Amino acid sequence: MTLLSIAQNIAQDTKDGQIPTSIVGNNNSTAVQLFSSIKRATKYIARSHDWQALTSTHTFNTANGVSGYDLPSDISGNKIINNSIYNDTTRWKFQGPQSDATWQLYTKGMLKAVGPMYFWQIRQKKFEILPVPTAVESVSYRYIQNTPIESALFVRQTDWLADTDTSVLDEFSIELEARWRYLQFKGKPYAEAKLEADEDLRERIAQDKAPGDVYMNTTIPTNGNPMYYYQPLPIIP
Repeated sequence: MTLLSIAQNIAQDTKDGQIPTSIVGNNNSTAVQLFSSIKRATKYIARSHDWQALTSTHTFNTANGVSGYDLPSDISGNKIINNSIYNDTTRWKFQGPQSDATWQLYTKGMLKAVGPMYFWQIRQKKFEILPVPTAVESVSYRYIQNTPIESALFVRQTDWLADTDTSVLDEFSIELEARWRYLQFKGKPYAEAKLEADEDLRERIAQDKAPGDVYMNTTIPTNGNPMYYYQPLPIIP
C-alpha cells in the first residue's frame, strides 16, 4: 500500500466523510491529521522491534593504531545487533558492548584481552575497539536501519516524502496503528481500535523474531562480567 492508500483506507474505515485525493503538501485538516497519524505510527512500529526488514550488514577494515570507526550513515539510534560482531579475518567474535566501568579497566591495563579478542563500545558515535588494532583486519556486524520507507523508485528513506511511497514494514500494521491515533485526533472513541493494533503488532513481532544466539561450543556464557565471558572457538571453513 502507498501512503495515499493507507490514508484513504483510514478515512473510509473511520467514516470521516472526507476521502483525501492527496496527502503530502495537502493543507486540508483531514489530510494533515492523517499524515501526522501515519508518520507517528510508522516511527512507533519501526522502533518497537528489531525488524528483519530493517536489518543490514556493515563491513569495514581496521587500521593500525586506529581505535574508533564510523557507524553506518543509516543506522537507527546506534542500534547494533548484539552478538553479531565478528572479526572476519580471525573468525573471533567481539565482546560487548562493554560498560563504561569495564572499559576503564581495559584502558588502564587492569584487564587484558586474551588471544585475538577484541572488545567494543559505542563512544561519541564511533565504534570503538580495544585493544587498539595493529593490523588491517575485516570486521562486520548487523545493525538496524533508520529507513523504513521506500520511494516509487525503490530508494530507502527515513520518512514519507510522497503519496506514492511505500513501507518495508507491514503496511496493514501501520494502517491499524495510525487509525486509532487518527480517531484520538478527532476526539472519537479509539480504545477498541488501539487494542486491535496492539494485538496485530504483537503477532507481527512474534512472526518476525529470529532464532536465539548460536554458540560454537557446548559451554554457554552465564556470567555478565567480560573477564569470565567464554569465547567460542573460531569457525573453521
